[in-house]
Amino acid sequence: MKWFYKNHGLSDYKAARWTDADMNQVMNVVSDEVRDILNLWESGKFDAVVFPNEDFLLNSLIAGITETRTPQLYAYFKAVKEFLSDTITGKVGDMLSDINNKKDSEDQKSKEC
Repeated sequence: MKWFYKNHGLSDYKAARWTDADMNQVMNVVSDEVRDILNLWESGKFDAVVFPNEDFLLNSLIAGITETRTPQLYAYFKAVKEFLSDTITGKVGDMLSDINNKKDSEDQKSKEC
């Protein structure tokens, strides 16, 4: 949200909240962040990665990313958290293709319905 807020000249934090319409932009920003986390993890300098509370800060009053307000973003962030958890505990995969393929598959399923 800080990135969006600063880069869009907004004065109200509610106007700076991501929406499902921002999905591509979110994926680019988050992918960069995840790459940084994985690079730091793989450096061997850290013993743990600590994730925020149970909902991964999604349902906070500031971000407002919820299953009802932003279902696509909520699902994406859950997938990112699962990917990081799985990767850091030893399961290997390509973050961008794994997460983006999952999203593409979900999008295709919703179009078919």
